[in-house]
Amino acid sequence: MKLLKLHITLVLLVVWSFVFSQQYTNYSLKDGLPSNHMYRITQDYDGFIWIITDKGMSKFYGKTFKNFTIKDGLPSNDIWQIRITPDNKTWFFSKTNKLGYIENDIVYSFPLDRNKIFFPRIIL
Repeated sequence: MKLLKLHITLVLLVVWSFVFSQQYTNYSLKDGLPSNHMYRITQDYDGFIWIITDKGMSKFYGKTFKNFTIKDGLPSNDIWQIRITPDNKTWFFSKTNKLGYIENDIVYSFPLDRNKIFFPRIIL
């Protein structure tokens, strides 16, 4: 009987530890994000988390956010897609006639050929 109580106690302790092992934090405007409407979240090769929204991009430093908008050189605040290249450039795609990337927290943007609007439907 004592052995059964010990097993039940151990099982309950294991279940209890799994129930409370995952702690989630919800970040929003009050924490520094440019918008609560997020399109995508990805991680670069240095471990930073990038969040694209309808009002700009954010780089998460673990506790704080650095936001990038048209004031920083983005062609549009409505960024639709993001890709990290092997050289750790963070490329952004939006419905504009410009393309660009962020490297070392500096935005590089350049026009596309023939002034066509780039419409990022699917980017693999």
